[in-house]
Amino acid sequence: MIVYIQEQNTVVRKSLESLEIRKQGELVYKVPFIGIDRLVVIGNVQVTTQTLHALSSAGVDVVYFTRSGKPSFVLNSPLTSNVFLKLAQFSCMSDPMYCLSFSKEVSKIKIASQIQLVSVYNWTGDFDWQKRIIEMEGLSREIDKHESKNELRGYEGRASRLYFECFSAMLTKMQFDKRTRRPAGDRTNALMNLGYAFLANECASALVACGLDPYIGFLHEIVYARQSLALDIMEPFRAPVVDRLIVRLINWGMLQESDFVEDEKIGFRLNEEGYKTFIGQYEKQMVDGEESFRAKIRESAEKLKHSVQTKTEWSISAIHS
Repeated sequence: MIVYIQEQNTVVRKSLESLEIRKQGELVYKVPFIGIDRLVVIGNVQVTTQTLHALSSAGVDVVYFTRSGKPSFVLNSPLTSNVFLKLAQFSCMSDPMYCLSFSKEVSKIKIASQIQLVSVYNWTGDFDWQKRIIEMEGLSREIDKHESKNELRGYEGRASRLYFECFSAMLTKMQFDKRTRRPAGDRTNALMNLGYAFLANECASALVACGLDPYIGFLHEIVYARQSLALDIMEPFRAPVVDRLIVRLINWGMLQESDFVEDEKIGFRLNEEGYKTFIGQYEKQMVDGEESFRAKIRESAEKLKHSVQTKTEWSISAIHS
């Protein structure tokens, strides 16, 4: 169970066998301590030292986000002591052929997942989405012909531009002109920033659970404090998890313009009611279905662990929306 705390100016503390959330001394919510897999804290929320110690001892990660959805920091339970797996991961990172093969696979699965989301949308009007899909399929076929990650990024970038043209045309009630990160230039980008941050955390947790270091990536370059491997395995899940959710939230009117606030420094972000809606629908999407997205992410991490240990090709199926 993942517990989200987004009520501002609250205090989280452990009391006997429960986790209590209090505001100005009054009990707001209580959840059984046993069964918590992760605690996600958003904004101005205080978690007591004793509670952090209890969570760490129980193997529960605590993840902090700013109110705009930017990851702040993560308190991990102790990492695996499997030093041989870590050595194998460093060996793969240092092997250009392994990194190239992995990067090609990630790029192809990502494009296939984008195509799948565009294809299942209930299109009306004269927007030529089929032409863009044909172009994206052509770009995907070109990926295997190239022998550098820079060339791959070029093809993936061109496919993403075509995809976001389709994504923009899918939205019926809010504007989306182009992808902007921080500050979020519009409400749709604010949702994307938040959703991708949550998804990256899902991937990092899955990697840590199977003993891999989320900071040592094979596609994304290593940058200080960036969980590059989490971003690697997240790529195929962006469209079917986050983008699909955003289309539904906007087009079905589950989020309105009034659910956002605009800040001069951080751009647009959700207000508290908007957060409640987004988190509820995000969690529902992550656990629904015979094989949930959360289970698929864990499976992806486990397959990558096997790939690293055996230095064999990593592959997963296109992620269906």
